[in-house]
Amino acid sequence: MRASAYWELLAKGQKDRALEYVQPPSREAYLARQTPAFSDPRVIGLELSAAPAEVWVTVKVKRVLPLIPGPVDWPVKEKWAFDGGKWLVVIAKLPSTFAPATSSQPRIPAANPEETDKERQSIGEALHFENSKIDFGTVRQGQEVPIELKYQLTGNKAMAWKVRGGPRGLMRRGSGGKELVSGEGQKIELRLLTQDHDGEISATFAVLAGSAGVEVPYEFTIHGYVYAPVSISPRALRFLKGESAKEVTLRNNSKSALQIIPVREMGFDVQPLPQTIAPGGECRLTVKLKLKGIQANHREDIDLRFAEPVDGMLSIGLPVIVNYEEPKVWQPNDPWAQPAGARKPPR
Repeated sequence: MRASAYWELLAKGQKDRALEYVQPPSREAYLARQTPAFSDPRVIGLELSAAPAEVWVTVKVKRVLPLIPGPVDWPVKEKWAFDGGKWLVVIAKLPSTFAPATSSQPRIPAANPEETDKERQSIGEALHFENSKIDFGTVRQGQEVPIELKYQLTGNKAMAWKVRGGPRGLMRRGSGGKELVSGEGQKIELRLLTQDHDGEISATFAVLAGSAGVEVPYEFTIHGYVYAPVSISPRALRFLKGESAKEVTLRNNSKSALQIIPVREMGFDVQPLPQTIAPGGECRLTVKLKLKGIQANHREDIDLRFAEPVDGMLSIGLPVIVNYEEPKVWQPNDPWAQPAGARKPPR
């Protein structure tokens, strides 16, 4: 299915390749649209429109939202039209958020695919990165990993840039520049926050370089290992309405024995405790909910404490959300900020 192929390319950060699935009149809006980071796209619905050559496709993706532990399902609904013998996605025109950074007057995006391709080729010829592979070795959980992407940009025109995809916690470093500048030996400065990681990291991300309303993706791979003396899975618990018990697994990654002492939490019962875990071993604990009459998305934290420090670690926290409900947000013309059922096809 063409919609599945289109979303797989978006998930990989290959926005230029996904362009062929976009209806020509929508390509300017497509190139300007800011797409949040997501993963695991799945087509879950197909709805006919009043127009015979149009359908509405609903895709469910995984997104990471602020204050919510773990990824959540997020539906996106877009129109597809049969145009020129192919099904192509129709993108609503939104104000451009990818304006060039070198002029006080925004440049007009390319008016047709030929001009767009010419501009994309010009960017590709002018901008070159030194290396597309990043290996940061082994770091302690919570340690910030600095990342430098060295590049060379010919000509005298600066370019805007942004990051798409990658592991959670990958972001622009505060001291880094907000545009790509001409010359050799330049660099993009990023950082990877590791407090939400445990174990091996192997991911891809893209730097989107833009000029004149066009952006070109440059793909990178990042690999490394985040060491935590003690890890827990899942890293957070979400009790849906009516659920009363959840299971977690603790693993001792250190070279010392780990002793977990009983938990004294008013709203939860964690059993069986106490327990001792040998180096490299693991145990399972059951968390039972004792709270009653709690409102939706009530949050608490369980502190699992150790009898003795393990590699300097005294305890491990377990965030808990009780009566979890997915957020429902709606904004006109923005399928990334509304549930799939919020917008109806035109009649």
